[in-house]
Amino acid sequence: MGNFIELSRELNKAQYQTDEPEIFEQILTDVFNYLGLNAKHLGGPNEPDIVVEYNGEKVTVDTKTLRKNSGATEQVIGFPAQKRYKKKYNAYKAAVVASSFRKGNVLETAREEGVILIETKAICRLLYNHNISPYTPGEIFDSLFKGGRVMVSAEHIKSSLEENKKRIVEIIRDLIDILEKRKDQLAKFTLENLYFIFMGKGKDYKNEDIKLALELLLRLNILKKEDQEYELTRDVSEILEDINILSLARGVSEQWQVEREDEVIKSKRRGKKLDHILEVIRYMKQGKGHREACLEVANKVGVTPSTISDQCSRSLGLRSVDEFRKLYKTGKLEGYLRKKYPADTQVIAEVFK
Repeated sequence: MGNFIELSRELNKAQYQTDEPEIFEQILTDVFNYLGLNAKHLGGPNEPDIVVEYNGEKVTVDTKTLRKNSGATEQVIGFPAQKRYKKKYNAYKAAVVASSFRKGNVLETAREEGVILIETKAICRLLYNHNISPYTPGEIFDSLFKGGRVMVSAEHIKSSLEENKKRIVEIIRDLIDILEKRKDQLAKFTLENLYFIFMGKGKDYKNEDIKLALELLLRLNILKKEDQEYELTRDVSEILEDINILSLARGVSEQWQVEREDEVIKSKRRGKKLDHILEVIRYMKQGKGHREACLEVANKVGVTPSTISDQCSRSLGLRSVDEFRKLYKTGKLEGYLRKKYPADTQVIAEVFK
């Protein structure tokens, strides 16, 4: 259901979409489920946006979209409503997720009312760490809802890596950087070569740790080995498109700038929107509903369902997903897509046969 960079990027964007708050609700639901929690999107009047459940305990979660550089106030949070939601669902806690919160009275009221305030960056940090070394669902539930904090910020999220694994990931990160910068001069290398290269860069890595890092890259088919020499299995630029390896290799630095990874995703998926839309239609022709079809395609291509849903609406110049459904039911969608993509009329026609 998407990868961590895609989810983080969409979550960061959605938290400021004040005209479409339901997008933030849906993406956060996707995130909780991606992290292994049981999350159900509700929304609507007199309901929390999400109910999260783990090991028999429930938490109601409300999302608040804000303009940039603003914080959620007591009025925006709506503490009386949070109290009602908690009681209605017999929840352990009520939580509110937003980009930021006002300090002072907001924190004091949250403490009095038993409401947890969670900054979006904390959830992005969880996603980032989880992709490097997975948390258990229990660890995630505890980090967000049972840590005893009134406000949960990024700095409160502990690393999911055991200490003895961190050095291995650091070595992989540095090795990929070296191979990227010296791809013409370093086509093949030995363990000894690499040890001295690291030494020259001031990296005091032990031989056994370097060997473990190389063994991991062999298992992942990033490197191959012949005699005592290692070499890449494919061009380094292709390897850098593997988002899981890229995040694994660069995650330990815990820098939250993912612009480069974001660009990899964009370049990787550029021109794929029509393919995704047509795949949704194929599933719908098999009898699946639009939402279920979007979920199937999202799981297949590694994005969130909301991304696929958006491609079926705003990316097509439609006002909503309902308009897409209406065009499909009335038999007008094929003609609409032909006009939108005149160079692809043949493949569109094949899908609608």
